Amino acid sequence: MKKVSDEFYQSFMGGGSLISEQCSCGRTHFCNPQISQGDFEDGEYDNLLKLQKEDPENYIESEYGSVSYFYIGNETVIYDCPCGKDISYEKFFWNYRYSIMEFYRNKLEKIEREYWEFSDMVHSVDFKTDEKYTYEEFINKFREKKLKTILNES
Repeated sequence: MKKVSDEFYQSFMGGGSLISEQCSCGRTHFCNPQISQGDFEDGEYDNLLKLQKEDPENYIESEYGSVSYFYIGNETVIYDCPCGKDISYEKFFWNYRYSIMEFYRNKLEKIEREYWEFSDMVHSVDFKTDEKYTYEEFINKFREKKLKTILNES
C-alpha cells in the first residue's frame, strides 16, 4: 500500500491515539494494548476484535503503537487508512503547490503592506489625548482624521 511521504507526515501530523480513532471515512483504527500500552476500558479491546471479525474492512488493528491522524477542515484523517485520504491530501497540496505558494505570497504581501500602513499611521496621527483605544477604535479614529484631511485637501 502506498504511504504519504515523510515530509507530509512530519508537516501535518496532528496526533496519535493509544486506543482507537475513527477516520472520516467511517473506519475505526485501534491499537493492540500490548504494543500501545493504551488504557482500554474493560472489554473494549475484546469488543473491537469482535467487531473486526464481523467487519474487517471497517475495524482495523494498527500494527504500530498508536493510530496517527491529522485534522483538515472538518475531517479526521488516519494515516495509512485504506480510504487513502491522507494520500489524496498530499497529492492535492503537491499538485496545487504553485497556487498555494502564490496564495501565501499574496497574503504575506498584504500583511506586510498593512503593517507598514499601520506603522505610518501610528507615527503620523496626533490625537492630542491621553485616552486609550482598542485597535478598532484607533483605526476608526484614524479613518475619521484621514477622511477629514482628504476632504480639506480637495
